Amino acid sequence: MLLDIVSLLGTGTVILLLVLLLIRLARPLPKLTVTQKKWWMIIHVAGVVIYFTGVLGALALVLLGKGDLFAAAHRFIEFFDWFLIVPGAFISMLSGFWISLRTSWGLTRYWWVVAKWVGNIGAIMYGSTLMRRWIHESGNTPEGAPMLLVGTLISLAILASLVMISYLKPWGQRQIRKI
Repeated sequence: MLLDIVSLLGTGTVILLLVLLLIRLARPLPKLTVTQKKWWMIIHVAGVVIYFTGVLGALALVLLGKGDLFAAAHRFIEFFDWFLIVPGAFISMLSGFWISLRTSWGLTRYWWVVAKWVGNIGAIMYGSTLMRRWIHESGNTPEGAPMLLVGTLISLAILASLVMISYLKPWGQRQIRKI
């Protein structure tokens, strides 16, 4: 339990420091040009694809890694976590923050942008605590596989909802009250 709290605080601190750094860097810079925005969107979508690929690969390994293949599947789930899911999550989060800070969307101007960054940070926190624990607890024994399957499906549902929010942009602009 203490390790989960330390992991959560560590991940939260890293995210907070990265976001504050991006906000600081973006302040004096002008808005992105159309070409720059397109390139940043390509980077953002590439990060999302890497993220999705890692989660879908982990799901396939959880579903197919039975019997003698369980230990190998579990090892590859760990590799997918470290080399696809984590980098994809941070690429998509940081590029999303950068795009929102340097375009007219803003960080808090639209509800769908707020929902995306809250959802992405929530997904990263979920993955860095619960999913990581389930990956390590399942070890080389198949008893932990059901929880790993449920956790992977939850991760996939979070990512799918973030993609839908991105595409549909369901909520409009926030009403900013002047005090």
